[in-house]
Amino acid sequence: MNKNALLSLTLLIVLVANIAAIAVPASAYVTGTVAIIQPDMVVPGGAIEIELSEDFQADGGYVYIYLSKDADPEISSGDVRIAKLTKSDIMAELPYVTSLEVPTTIQEGEEYYVKVTDSSKVGASCIVSEDSVEDL
Repeated sequence: MNKNALLSLTLLIVLVANIAAIAVPASAYVTGTVAIIQPDMVVPGGAIEIELSEDFQADGGYVYIYLSKDADPEISSGDVRIAKLTKSDIMAELPYVTSLEVPTTIQEGEEYYVKVTDSSKVGASCIVSEDSVEDL
């Protein structure tokens, strides 16, 4: 095989590999449960307390916590990220209980669910609280 043909074949393989890498979507893998411990109602700028269950698992290095108006098990474009935590810190303390500040920018009079995932991308799978908290 001559040098030009070998170079062309190598470039073709690299090109195909790059296209294949782009086509593979990033996915999240999170299991367990998240519960809103308190309160039932909160004001913008207030705090909520959540618990991640003892069987919580995540693949990524970080855990992202969102407030969402829907209970769909994936991150939506309108979800509001309220925390980015290191997974190793959470895994060392399961069940993990923490208080998180509710942003002042969320809409009053709406109910919000808590979503937890290990990916910051829209469309990532997540676990969702069964209960919601109402913003006064």
